[in-house]
Amino acid sequence: DFSLPSKPVGVICAGMGGSGSSCDLVVNWATPNSKIPLIVWKDHDLPSFVGKDWVAIAVSLSGNTNETFSSLKAASKSGAHTIGISSGGMFEDFCGDNGIEYLKTPILKTPRSSLPYLAATLSKIFTNIEQLDVSKEDLTNTAEDMVKMRNEVGVNVNFGENPAKKLASETYTGIPLIYVSPKLRPVATRFQDSLNENAKMHALVDSIPELCHNELESWRKTESEHYRTILLQELGEEIGIRHRFTFLRDLIESAGGKHYDVEAKGRCHFGMLFSTIYFLDYVSIYTAILRKVDPTPTHNIDRLKELLSSNY
Repeated sequence: DFSLPSKPVGVICAGMGGSGSSCDLVVNWATPNSKIPLIVWKDHDLPSFVGKDWVAIAVSLSGNTNETFSSLKAASKSGAHTIGISSGGMFEDFCGDNGIEYLKTPILKTPRSSLPYLAATLSKIFTNIEQLDVSKEDLTNTAEDMVKMRNEVGVNVNFGENPAKKLASETYTGIPLIYVSPKLRPVATRFQDSLNENAKMHALVDSIPELCHNELESWRKTESEHYRTILLQELGEEIGIRHRFTFLRDLIESAGGKHYDVEAKGRCHFGMLFSTIYFLDYVSIYTAILRKVDPTPTHNIDRLKELLSSNY
């Protein structure tokens, strides 16, 4: 249980990495109907305009993320209505010692696989803020969409009928370029993160329409062989976005490149976000297998965390 101000003037969600992905996704879901500003913060501290009548939510699965712990402390000092979300760690201790509302969430084997728990906890808060006008029914629909997706891409589904295995087989030998429509940008970012952490490979993300003002000029026949371009869009995109995707397909093909289309589906926007992430997370695992790497450890990230913990 938690309390909230009756009419907050804004909501800011702080988080890094997989925890930050939960902020990206829930804010993306809530933004279209929101009557107040919603901000995702991925840095130390907080902007100076955050203060009384704001809701500040700090999300760190471990409860020990250096940048987000700094934001949690800044939120507490600012006078904002502060909520901490973690599985324990420094967050739990700090919130308990300072009378800050705290929500505890489970942790799975790897932090990135705990994304649904973080998002569910954060979305619960959002459904209780009247100015955001989001539906609790979306959460039920999302769970059903994800079950359906699991039945399509799971390990026991053979290659010929498994779109996640097929996409992994097409992309694991190059550098994935993920081109995405604006509504799905957090999904593409999560996919990039999953390829980085699970498959231990570089991946690049750019979004329409912005990429049409710069990235287009990069397509040349001498470069195309290195990239595996994934076009990520939803059914029923606005016509201007659809035209840009069509132009992109033609441009990539004329440069001798290949593209792979991923169409996001779901009964609601939240369900579309999470069922597509579920699909792409499987793609990243299958890609890791094809690259013959263990998707579980993140040695470089762990080394940096050790360095930071000894110097702050």
